[in-house]
Amino acid sequence: MLCRVGIKVTLQSLLPIYDVTVRNVGVLEIRPDSRPGALLPQVREMLKHFMSRKNPLVVTVQKTAAYDYSLNWVPLPPGADDGASSIRIFGERFEKGELDIASVYQRITNELLATYPEIAASMNVLGVQI
Repeated sequence: MLCRVGIKVTLQSLLPIYDVTVRNVGVLEIRPDSRPGALLPQVREMLKHFMSRKNPLVVTVQKTAAYDYSLNWVPLPPGADDGASSIRIFGERFEKGELDIASVYQRITNELLATYPEIAASMNVLGVQI
């Protein structure tokens, strides 16, 4: 319905990551933005580095402004937890359909969206029905 009232929908990429601080797999949301300071081009560069060497990396992501990030990576130190067991379990559960990484997003029904004044006004002007 949002498209029918002129609200642009953006697709986010969700990248499962192993978080060494909590020793669990989490999900990193990446917006489709390629401007300087955006996360996407930095993640692409990190993945190129990782794929060319196949060595585990410790990656830090710091939000430096509203939509700006600083991403840094170093090789995983010898003997450090690489999360292999947690990653394997996550992968198995994901493949079986037991995990929905998109569940981090709130899902709002069209009926509820129609109660928002701005959306209701657009629906009225454009003649959009639920």
